[in-house]
Amino acid sequence: EHIRAFLKEHKVSHWAKAMILFVQLIVMIVLYQVFQRGIYGSFAQPINTTFFGTELGERNFAWASSVGLLLFIEISLQQRKVAHLLQKKDAIYRYAFPVFTVVVLSILPMAKSLFVLTSMVFSLTVSNLRRALWPTDSIK
Repeated sequence: EHIRAFLKEHKVSHWAKAMILFVQLIVMIVLYQVFQRGIYGSFAQPINTTFFGTELGERNFAWASSVGLLLFIEISLQQRKVAHLLQKKDAIYRYAFPVFTVVVLSILPMAKSLFVLTSMVFSLTVSNLRRALWPTDSIK
């Protein structure tokens, strides 16, 4: 009850985040099916599984690192807004979470890094577009 009142007071729609997550879920399901089974149909040639010269099924530290870098930038910008409230664990989180993400994505195929990166860019774009079109008072 208290959370709903807080969200209503600050004009935050809980459905906005749910809608973004729903769209990402659909994209994830479609990509998963493509990578697991491929695309079948009236294609005369096999599908090219390279992205900017990198095979989607192979491990790639550069793409995993790009996800970690974007995570670090996003966390740093969010923490800058509430710098007066930060604790030591927040500083550890700022560095540890991106590093952990890079390690995990380095083990997985490059397609996973690409999916996470595109999801993050999509979410950031939608979020910033929403803020630009419908500005609200900042939550302090």
